[in-house]
Amino acid sequence: MEKLILSKLNLDPGYVVSAINYDQNLDSFFIDIDYQLKASPCPLCQSSSKIYDRISREWRHIDYQYSKVYITFKNPRIKCEEHGVKLTDVNWAKPKHRFTIELEDLVCRQAENKSFLQIAKELGEHDTRIRRVVQRSKDEKNN
Repeated sequence: MEKLILSKLNLDPGYVVSAINYDQNLDSFFIDIDYQLKASPCPLCQSSSKIYDRISREWRHIDYQYSKVYITFKNPRIKCEEHGVKLTDVNWAKPKHRFTIELEDLVCRQAENKSFLQIAKELGEHDTRIRRVVQRSKDEKNN
């Protein structure tokens, strides 16, 4: 399973899967990712900057054998000399989004043939969340 998840996330060097846990009560997998480097590029200017602190974040990923999958990560914030403290970007999700890119792509493909409510029921999510994902995708394509 780890290789499957890693191949879909395209983790950059410095990122490692530190744990994969299954919660039977929630029927969900939790994949913990760590960032092991002491510096990271500023998301605005790409200059190498020291890690300032870390913020816990979680993203919903594509289900694995009918179980929900969540990516958990202590996302580094860097202190850039030019831009100050900034949250680093991750390559498996867009900034401020709570679904991975892969799950967002799946939702948008399904929205071509299914209602938001059908997709939401299949994923165990609220239909307004599905609607927002599809609308953001449309807005990005139009810009």
